[in-house]
Amino acid sequence: MNSVVANLSGGERARLSLAQIGAKTPKLLILDEVTNNLDLEARAHVIDILSAYPGAMIVISHDEDFLEKIGIYNFYILRQGGGKRKSL
Repeated sequence: MNSVVANLSGGERARLSLAQIGAKTPKLLILDEVTNNLDLEARAHVIDILSAYPGAMIVISHDEDFLEKIGIYNFYILRQGGGKRKSL
């Protein structure tokens, strides 16, 4: 069955992206709020995939638990007027 990506839900798009990463691993992932619109099962799957990802990642997320689970312990908190480096 063929679907236009624009018609997929957020969770379906995340699953498609994971399948693409598995098919051909890119050297860099740029992820923007990847856990939004995911149910708990899909979120757990994303964490499993990203925690084993061998390349570099730029991750935008407000979810510190997610960041810790995928192995990101040093990050920047950006606010209007400046940024602050933080470690978990």
